[in-house]
Amino acid sequence: MSISVVVPTTLERAAIRETVESVLRSAASRGDEAEVLVVVNGTTARPPLENMGSPMLKVVTVERRSAPGARNIGFRLAHNDVLLFVDDDCIVPSSWCQELGTALGSGDRVAVAAPVRTLVRGSVTAFIDYQRLFHAPADDTGEAQYVVTANCGLRRDLVPGGLFFDDRNFNNAGEDTGFGLSLRDAGHTPRWLGNAEPVSHRLSEAVEEISERYARYGRAHARLHTRKAHPEAALPGALDWYRSIVDGRDDGYRRFSEFPDPAVRAAFTVYDLILHTSFLIGYLEELGREWGHQLVRVDHPALRAGWRRVARQVATPITDLAAPDYSQLGRDPAARRPVAQWLPPLLRQHARPISATPACSKLDALVRKRFRFSVNRHLWRGRLVDTWTRLSRPPDTAEDMASLLRSQGGSFREGCQELEGMLSGRQPIAGASPRPERRSGACEVLARW
Repeated sequence: MSISVVVPTTLERAAIRETVESVLRSAASRGDEAEVLVVVNGTTARPPLENMGSPMLKVVTVERRSAPGARNIGFRLAHNDVLLFVDDDCIVPSSWCQELGTALGSGDRVAVAAPVRTLVRGSVTAFIDYQRLFHAPADDTGEAQYVVTANCGLRRDLVPGGLFFDDRNFNNAGEDTGFGLSLRDAGHTPRWLGNAEPVSHRLSEAVEEISERYARYGRAHARLHTRKAHPEAALPGALDWYRSIVDGRDDGYRRFSEFPDPAVRAAFTVYDLILHTSFLIGYLEELGREWGHQLVRVDHPALRAGWRRVARQVATPITDLAAPDYSQLGRDPAARRPVAQWLPPLLRQHARPISATPACSKLDALVRKRFRFSVNRHLWRGRLVDTWTRLSRPPDTAEDMASLLRSQGGSFREGCQELEGMLSGRQPIAGASPRPERRSGACEVLARW
């Protein structure tokens, strides 16, 4: 079966021409019937795509700015039933169309998802890449919970009738998650192509790449369960959790103790705190709007300035990231401290939760009662730690670790966090030799935590 590739774009990404060129090179392996549909939305300009010199390329322009709407247009206009999706800040490998197209054309699988890695330019992108933030998360069997449009494919002829990307409730985040969860509700599990060559994501080194993106994801997740009835997107007791962070009582965050370099640990811990806190703030903001009761008051410009200020303290050139040593997960005594001292004052000043009121307490109770995770997290944690303790030796590489965690039904970043928390304070695994500390200026940052 031949393929059609859909690339939505507003032409604001500097890499759009490189993205399309990489897609054209890959699509050429699928024969003369392959096509590349670039759906330009929100602008009528086309200069970056002029003179591409390929009969496979078709450019469609629509006035309305909407990524899910653009994907739906490609969904409808494509000549082929095998549809591949990629974002306009990604570069695909030459094997991409062949790998995804073959997986979709060889059976009755409705959707596939494949790895996305980030091009490392500094400490922020090194963190994003290490955490595999754009991999479609695993379900209990290791397949994909949903698709991520940076790297996925669909069989249009097998997609249930009437199912499209939701461009009414979502515009720039969450529509691919909602689409994938709706597929699962209809009985179709997206297949995970873990051995496929990954797509490369081009992202900024600015810390806003984390904070603003994950605030959007948080808002989208609130809508996923309030508007779309997907309970697996819910965060029961989210306001209580946020209050514990603001009060300095939460100490369950990542320390990245598998890294021997304290500069890496300091930077990655800060970025992870920014990621999770931004997600939670976005979630609470949107949940408050959905329920008609404000949960958090945020001064976004001041909060962004605060994130930048903290990130500058730990920014470090990471051109050759030292290999993690997973025998050291949870072993670093300097990292086992209460929540970072800088975070609660920053949130109290610029992102305050509302005062406890009967109405707010009732709202928390409603959220906990109405929306619950579909996966039993206690069983998953038990299976995860049981598997870990049965290992003769910990994984050697991040790839091995990612495969292990996915086989247990969890994402890389979630699984590492759970394991680090469970292993904290335990004796080292037999035969593991601790690595020497390499002191750096980041030690002073860690010492203040």
